[in-house]
Amino acid sequence: MAKKKLIKTSTVGKWAFIIGIVIAILTGFLQLAWFPAVLFVLGVAVGFFNVSKSEVPLYLMATAVLILSASSLLNLQNLIGASAPIMLKYILSNFNAFVAASGLVVAIRTVIALGQND
Repeated sequence: MAKKKLIKTSTVGKWAFIIGIVIAILTGFLQLAWFPAVLFVLGVAVGFFNVSKSEVPLYLMATAVLILSASSLLNLQNLIGASAPIMLKYILSNFNAFVAASGLVVAIRTVIALGQND
């Protein structure tokens, strides 16, 4: 009797995170318009499957810092202008789409959980 192997949700979340980061970097070179949508979906998967209740405060703080850092670097790239590679802009924008989606899911889950603790 063969046992079925179940895929753990934490494994799905970890792979979604790794794939999202790789795609965010690779899309800086390819610059396809539909990649941010793929990254958004992967970010949602990370938010649902990869963040446990005990990791929420640290994850939301890290997400906020990552988004602010990437946004600041995007502004720096705009100031530098043509001397900065355009792929940097696409990498940072895609990274923001990925991280923001995961942070949004975790934040919504946290607000719902806080509302149920009455």
